[in-house]
Amino acid sequence: MPVIKRIWIPAGLVAAVLALYWRVGSFGFVDYDDDLYLLRNPHLHDGVGWAFRTGYAANWHPLTWLSYLAGMQMYGLDPGWHHLTNVLLHAASAAIFFAAFYRMIKAAWPSAFVAFAFALHPLHVEAVAWVAERKEVLSGLFWALSLWTYAIYAGRRGVWRYLLVLAMFAAGLMSKSMIVTLPFVLLLVDVWPLKRRAVVEKIPMFAMAAAASMVTYLVQQSGGAVSTLAQVPFGPRLENALVSYVVYALKFFWPSNLAVIYPYDSDLPVWMVAASAAALIAITAFAVLQFRARPYLTIGWLWFLGTLVPVIGLVQIGVQSRADRYTYIPTIGLAIAVAWGGAELPRRIVAPAAAILCAAWAAVSWVQIGYWQDSVALFRHAVEATDGNWMAMAALGHTLIEQNRLDEAQPYLVETLRLRPTLPEAHINAGAALSKRDQFPAAEAEYRRAVALEPGNPDAREGLGVVLIEEQRYPEAESHLMEALRARPDDADTHYNLGRLYGLAGQPNRAVAEFREAVRLKPESAEDHYNLGTALAAAEQFDEAAAELRSAIALNPGYARAHFNLAGALATLGRYDEAMAEFREVLRIDPGSEQARQGIEECMRLKSERP
Repeated sequence: MPVIKRIWIPAGLVAAVLALYWRVGSFGFVDYDDDLYLLRNPHLHDGVGWAFRTGYAANWHPLTWLSYLAGMQMYGLDPGWHHLTNVLLHAASAAIFFAAFYRMIKAAWPSAFVAFAFALHPLHVEAVAWVAERKEVLSGLFWALSLWTYAIYAGRRGVWRYLLVLAMFAAGLMSKSMIVTLPFVLLLVDVWPLKRRAVVEKIPMFAMAAAASMVTYLVQQSGGAVSTLAQVPFGPRLENALVSYVVYALKFFWPSNLAVIYPYDSDLPVWMVAASAAALIAITAFAVLQFRARPYLTIGWLWFLGTLVPVIGLVQIGVQSRADRYTYIPTIGLAIAVAWGGAELPRRIVAPAAAILCAAWAAVSWVQIGYWQDSVALFRHAVEATDGNWMAMAALGHTLIEQNRLDEAQPYLVETLRLRPTLPEAHINAGAALSKRDQFPAAEAEYRRAVALEPGNPDAREGLGVVLIEEQRYPEAESHLMEALRARPDDADTHYNLGRLYGLAGQPNRAVAEFREAVRLKPESAEDHYNLGTALAAAEQFDEAAAELRSAIALNPGYARAHFNLAGALATLGRYDEAMAEFREVLRIDPGSEQARQGIEECMRLKSERP
């Protein structure tokens, strides 16, 4: 391949990805799994071993956890860099996919089209712009590396080259188990374009895939992510799978009305299911019949069908019917069919058509990326892009409540309850909104409805416990908070609420124990250090209280309340000069603080009276 193609096509891919996605560096986290994976993940300080032992978040993907651990070490909770890490992984994957396809087929421009389709397509925005989808882009990178190293191995076999393929595949399995279909894809590329027969060498890969599939299923089942046949019967699963295949294919060619959440519909119209089944049968038959004349159609279509199998819904994970992120690797198959099909047409037609198509995809992606700037924009677009999307409405309502935009949230709360009156989250959101309006009896009623619908829901239990604290019904509040803690033993917020309860109930030592646990789980939280310091002061442990309050200030130097309480602890210890320095810092932050002025005067008086 000429140098201009060998260097400039991969460079162009990386540049295109960076130009398209660079602004995500200014985006924040979103209120949809980012908290689960990063913001409220209590294990990101537990070290490397935890990543391999855990089934946290109903997943086993140790390399993904290690990538988050590395990110935390390098740039903490800066959302911009976490976003850009995804972008860089995606850019690298696009370049490596080009190298892999060119290595196998020696056709630069069709290979470039496949790679640019992967790099720019709007369906892939979700995987790249969502911090919680690190597993998708990381496994995508190892998928690309596996394909590239396999292309090298197929051209010149050797033990070390084969072991390198296995290593890349193993790394992919430890990033996200969806890569289990890789051995099947390698069998496809053996048929075309490599034209080789090598089934035996895939046996170790199939064994690895089977083991990873079993581990993933057991972890997701134990985490409550797998729906039973009683919850979602096989009939609706099959119907949804048939429709989803067609929807994914259509959205590859016409990516409109994309959303972060598509709710599950167990009552699809018969005509839609029948039409989808007929379309799949017809396209598959056509692709198979074209094998001798146009093998790329057969291989591309089977790539698309096969790589979607783990996420097509026959094993139902979660409550979504489908997801854009699931197309990250599968749509490469459709791009293969388009690229080599186009190569049969005159170049004067194909080249501008391919450029226009890629530009159109990039333009749609640019708009789609903008929705990921914050949670409200993301969920509001999902509501607008789909019909009756109760999942998006519930998520939008929750986010608006968290931002104290209660009037804006109200219509979404009402509509969610209308569409799904038995949805626990709908009642939890209603309870949270009423609680913020200090309407505690009404809030209690909503939380109790949520508990009745799902007794093990920790959010319902915790919300009810917090309302009962406000109503000073401490024993009952403790009971519900302990239930929440049984479901989520490592939740820092639940420990905080228990600490607050014990403090109000006059049990300072128990409050200290709970706040101490909150600090252990969230050592980077200034608020938790402040709460622990304040509780220690109430328990008359002033030296340790001062140390915790200093930790809070180190994390948030402008924390006036922490400076004020630290001054009080120091004054109690008789360290008046240090106390006055803290009171002066309070005045620097809040010049109108009369309490700080009085504190300085009191310290001066006590110091002057000291013998």
